[in-house]
Amino acid sequence: MRHQLKDHLSSALILGFLVLQALAFGYLLSGWIGALFVLIVAGLLGSSSRAPIKLVLRVVGARRLHRGQLQPLQRLTARLARRAGLSTAPTLALIPTELPNAMALGSQQGPVIAITQGLLHQLSARELAGVLAHEISHIAHDDLGRMAFAQAFAHFSSVGGQLGGVLLILAFLSGQPQLALAALVLMPGPLVAQLALLALSRRRELAADHRAVQLTGDPVALATALQVIDAQASTLGRLVGIPGGLQPPLLRTHPATEARVARLRAMAA
Repeated sequence: MRHQLKDHLSSALILGFLVLQALAFGYLLSGWIGALFVLIVAGLLGSSSRAPIKLVLRVVGARRLHRGQLQPLQRLTARLARRAGLSTAPTLALIPTELPNAMALGSQQGPVIAITQGLLHQLSARELAGVLAHEISHIAHDDLGRMAFAQAFAHFSSVGGQLGGVLLILAFLSGQPQLALAALVLMPGPLVAQLALLALSRRRELAADHRAVQLTGDPVALATALQVIDAQASTLGRLVGIPGGLQPPLLRTHPATEARVARLRAMAA
């Protein structure tokens, strides 16, 4: 419960920061009218900017499973979805690659979980249940919608950073120090917003891990599944010349697998 509360509170604080950052940009431009404009436009963008499911499935080469295919897996998905309180069980789609992975798409209305053939071949039934529960948790928490909302507000901070660059040039040309001050306030905005988005993504992953354990009651299975997935991804990285484990923690979309596994195993203790 402590971990769950921390994850949700941290997510709310990060999202609130992104909203305030964007509103501050609007206020600098046009006062409260500008802030209200940013709030309305970003809200509209956030509510309508989900990636089309069909397009994503086409890009990754996935095909939806029919009702008669992999019935035990579809029954497991439906059972976990009911436990999570979803009114509609996610449709499963299969990606033809041996690299084990999974991703949730859509919202609580018509959700899809895309899984790879490698996930089916390399994970045990318990591990597969843990991964499915993790993706179902993303859907139940509406994490895709939450991230789209956050990205919409972060976009205004990006625009503010570009405007800051223009103001800095004007400050040098005109010799007006107030323009340089405004530029120095606006220019770090995109970097700060991007770091906040990444932090939000990491927190949502931890929250999904915790909720998955509540759905399955099996933290060890999810921990071992994450280790298998991470090992395969690290092997692929070495093959293409990308050393694993060197990415700074602040630039990760997911927490380090070692930290996630340690947290899951602590739940089992």
